Amino acid sequence: MLKSALPVAKTFLIAAIAMVALSSCYLPVRFDAEIEIDRAGYYSMIFDGYMAHVPLYQDVVAKKITRKQEMERVARLKTDFMHDSASKEFKYHKQGVFKVHWEKKGDLLRHKMVTFVRRNQVILSLKYVKTKGVITVSAGGMSQVQRQRILDAGLNMMGQIRVITDARVIKSNASFKKKVKDKPGKIMYVWKIENIMSPSPSMVIAPG
Repeated sequence: MLKSALPVAKTFLIAAIAMVALSSCYLPVRFDAEIEIDRAGYYSMIFDGYMAHVPLYQDVVAKKITRKQEMERVARLKTDFMHDSASKEFKYHKQGVFKVHWEKKGDLLRHKMVTFVRRNQVILSLKYVKTKGVITVSAGGMSQVQRQRILDAGLNMMGQIRVITDARVIKSNASFKKKVKDKPGKIMYVWKIENIMSPSPSMVIAPG
């Protein structure tokens, strides 16, 4: 599956991807993510999969940089990514794509917001909105135009996001939900991301 997300460079690559690169550096291309949050606001968040660093992908497939320059940038990106204590793995695959494992846990009512990768590059977000008394789960949204440009550039997205909770769910656009056998009272909400055109996951939970 990953192989199909990384075809050879196309002549219109730079023009197609330029606007996307300005709005987000990382794009998940194949992944599995799971969030568990209880009524008291205690959470765990895990992301495991492959991410493309869009500017590096752009330069590698367009043959704008040498192999040495490519690996120098890889080293810098790894140093930056691993500064986060939640980052457990950041291994270079090829063509600007990295194998990543990230996990974090804590008290959301105290921390207020948790984001992967970071606040200015949101792939997955968990937020406590104190003024409304709700918790929101969301994935970084892109316009249809941006999504099409990414497809035209040769990148795509495929994966699954799961949210497990015993809290009251006010709103969700999950693909489906089911009971969790070994966790009585908890429901698993599942989003199947078939491609980059799949709807952006969103959910609103009432803690307490």
